[in-house]
Amino acid sequence: MNRSNLALKLKNFRAISEASINLNGITVVSGINGSGKSTLSKILYYFFKITSDFEGEVRKNLQPHLSHIGIALEYLLNSIPVENRPFSTKDISTNFHNRSTNDKKIIQTEENLSAFIDKLEIYFSNQEEDNIKNNIDTVKKFLLDEQTNANLFEKLKERIHFVFQKIEQDLEERPSYYITKEINNLFNTNQNAEQLDIFESNNILFSNKNNHVLKSLFINNSIYIDTPMALESFNTQNGYWSDLNQHLKKRRNSQNNELTKIISQEILEADIELDNQSVSDNRLVYKRNLDNLILDLQECATGIKALGIIQQLIKNGTINDKTLLIIDEPEVHLHPQWIVEYARILVLIRKYIGCHIFISSHSPDMVQAIRYISERYELLDDLNFYLACEHKQTKQFVYKELNHDIEPIFECFNVSLEKIDSYALND
Repeated sequence: MNRSNLALKLKNFRAISEASINLNGITVVSGINGSGKSTLSKILYYFFKITSDFEGEVRKNLQPHLSHIGIALEYLLNSIPVENRPFSTKDISTNFHNRSTNDKKIIQTEENLSAFIDKLEIYFSNQEEDNIKNNIDTVKKFLLDEQTNANLFEKLKERIHFVFQKIEQDLEERPSYYITKEINNLFNTNQNAEQLDIFESNNILFSNKNNHVLKSLFINNSIYIDTPMALESFNTQNGYWSDLNQHLKKRRNSQNNELTKIISQEILEADIELDNQSVSDNRLVYKRNLDNLILDLQECATGIKALGIIQQLIKNGTINDKTLLIIDEPEVHLHPQWIVEYARILVLIRKYIGCHIFISSHSPDMVQAIRYISERYELLDDLNFYLACEHKQTKQFVYKELNHDIEPIFECFNVSLEKIDSYALND
């Protein structure tokens, strides 16, 4: 079973005064709304998402610079009669969308684009018409955003060289500002945490005090689920919803047949699968065991959707032994009965697959179910609870490690019952 000794340390960021969280199996953080549980969840998700595909992140960040150059080249090319064009728009597109991170291919792509620019320069240097000069001046204004007598084609090659040099440099150095930038954008802030460290076996993968970031040896992908309503919703403000839906559409088969069988036969009494008969060929459907009734999963009850999402991610291998599965307040859309079943599935995922699981919850049912079902399956050593405790003066929260003891969490829940009593008595 995967025991990689992952840990997160966070100080003075948003609602959190201090949190030192171990991620060595099933980690449950609990506390009132506004205590920073989702902050922890999202930091973990985006850190492992970025570091597991750092090459893609580098290209995504530099793509706007390349796109500007590509638009300029296409504009110039399209101003040339078709029969005289030295290359096609497809040639441009192929090179600008080449996602290879191989050093030789990066160099080759830069050389190809420079060669295209040389061919354009040769053509335009032999043209005297005013409209040709106007086209060049227009591109100068668009690309350089300034009045200049500089050679446009040399400037284009300089821009391309800068971008490809930056890609190579960032792939080599893995600068940490990619993580810092994502966190600042995510929380709409320029205020950095006093401390943000992520460890693996006491080695620092990331620190906001360091200049570079390392990839985990034990986590290859992260999944963030905060609501079953994310199904089929590609919300541009919640990028993790789009990520989740892309994961759900994968057509791979995992080897976790025993676990999917338990979910299908004992819990859902149905199977979740991609419908080969639908127009899009990507619709998830609920297929009832009793009578083979088929329903669009999107139209099913939220409890079925929530469990169905998990089953599909297990079936297609997205959830595996190198996954960090992040579940943010799963109880919000679930009936108490479904909460217990959901907790059981999460514990079984740890038992049969061995992935890391991070759960934020303020549900007594969820906390209790995770605790005692883990004990039933002899997984207490893989389980750790944390409680967000409010500092009265600062109104920030310190996360207290509880190990397996959930009594302090229930004492926190009892405060709401005391408030009900006080309001009832006052009436």
